Amino acid sequence: GGMAEQARTLIDKIKGDESIDLENDWKVVTMLIGGNDLCDYCTVYKKDAQTYVNNIQQALDVLHAELPRTFVNVVTVMNIPDIAKIPRTWVCDIAHYHLCRCVSYARDEAALAEIEEVNRQYVNLT
Repeated sequence: GGMAEQARTLIDKIKGDESIDLENDWKVVTMLIGGNDLCDYCTVYKKDAQTYVNNIQQALDVLHAELPRTFVNVVTVMNIPDIAKIPRTWVCDIAHYHLCRCVSYARDEAALAEIEEVNRQYVNLT
């Protein structure tokens, strides 16, 4: 699911855990975001930078509204196109094909350049 749905799932799990005092325990949530969006950029949908930011904001709003005493770390996306530059073994080739095909096996330089530009926009807006 999307980030807001994932935040909702996390909140439900925390609320359902009897060892956590929701109101008094301090909590830390880390959101590592954007990599999957870029790795899937050439497939079903292309998530533009503003949609990406809106999804982050929705997730943060859900966490803020329902998780008191919580620090949220938002880790911006790394430079995903660098994955295509890493020397690979056959094991890496298989992993890259399944995990980040749009970058590791971009159809051409223009497709990779488009992902690089969107990656820059993601970073600049977050």
